[in-house]
Amino acid sequence: MKSLYLSADKKISSQSLFEFDQEAYPQSHWRVNDFESELSYGHLLCAIDEAQNLGGILLFRVMEDSSDLMHLSVLAKRQGWGQKLMKFYFEQLKSHYPRVERVMLEVKVNNLAAMSLYTSMGFCKLQERQGYYPDGKSAFVLEKWLTKR
Repeated sequence: MKSLYLSADKKISSQSLFEFDQEAYPQSHWRVNDFESELSYGHLLCAIDEAQNLGGILLFRVMEDSSDLMHLSVLAKRQGWGQKLMKFYFEQLKSHYPRVERVMLEVKVNNLAAMSLYTSMGFCKLQERQGYYPDGKSAFVLEKWLTKR
């Protein structure tokens, strides 16, 4: 596995994020304006390799006591980058947003790699949203409680 470092303050344009996302996940429904909108009121975490190339992105929002993981995309599949970004995300929440008790996300029902990652990180299925994505595919809504209930 290549070395990588994680950043919470990297400045990347919405166009660059879109291009990265298309390379990492060609079937992504995210467009430039989606990234632009998310960057205006969300937060971006990045995984950068030793050559300063972008290797992964994670976009999230925080509302009071919960956080929505809006988008996760990594270039090197099955090399631990997604898991490292997720752990970094949880660390960021704990240190900068200590009131956050729960994380939620949506994932395509047929995205088995993502489902495997999220369940390994402690997420549970909450519900299914029929026809959630622009291509008509359904999504599972997943949640993870960061505090004991």
